[in-house]
Amino acid sequence: MGDPVRVRRIRHSDCFQVVDGHHRIALAIDAGLTDLDVAIEGGTTTTPVQDLVSSLRWTAGRRELYQPINAPELESEWTLVRRCNDRLEMMTTFLEEQGLSSRGRTYLDVGACYGWYVAEMSRRGFGAHGVELDPNAIRLGRHAYGFEPDAITAAECSEFLRGVDRRFDVVSCFSVLHHFALGAGACSAEELGGLLDRATGEVLFFDTGQAHEAWFHDLLPAWNSEYIVEWLRCHTTFKRVVALGTDNDAVPPYEHNYGRTLFACTR
Repeated sequence: MGDPVRVRRIRHSDCFQVVDGHHRIALAIDAGLTDLDVAIEGGTTTTPVQDLVSSLRWTAGRRELYQPINAPELESEWTLVRRCNDRLEMMTTFLEEQGLSSRGRTYLDVGACYGWYVAEMSRRGFGAHGVELDPNAIRLGRHAYGFEPDAITAAECSEFLRGVDRRFDVVSCFSVLHHFALGAGACSAEELGGLLDRATGEVLFFDTGQAHEAWFHDLLPAWNSEYIVEWLRCHTTFKRVVALGTDNDAVPPYEHNYGRTLFACTR
């Protein structure tokens, strides 16, 4: 029978990593086997995907995902904080209703995180690009979603937008502006709004932290949906600002946060 396949437990997961015996496993699969006896070694290990997620600036070692990643070692003990599909569905429905097909159109995601929206919009036919501050988030996204190396630029978003000499047909900016409104950005919130305006050809999809959230109840007390609509009208040149709906992320452990309104801004 030979030596058994040796495996080791993957930390914070119900999966195991193969230490020795990859070829034997491949042969067993080719033979139609679905079960195989293995020897479990002591200790635990982590995977490259786990290491990348743990290295990200925003989550700072917390076992949290801010965009969906299809990786079995992240399924049991890692919390998906932002589901993303809810906002993507609202975006694509709005674009369809406006008769804005993906053919020949470009897309930019400002604050792209791992690049889930860039990958999804590219899959739908857009010439998709993103900008993200954390290079490790981009590396994670390339591993998880397989986009091209130049699809996302590693840069501070306001600096990137100042250097852009073109407009993108569709732009999204999710959960970024409140950092600038709180004084934690590289420029004022008003300047960032103007930069987003200048970079947008047809539609800007936008959300931000709001006053109903526990995080912002005292810090941004005026920032309800009505205020944000007026803010966008005052600090951009968009003619129409439409509320499309809210995200579905106000669930434990963040049931007192999120539920942010997604806005579509058009010319």
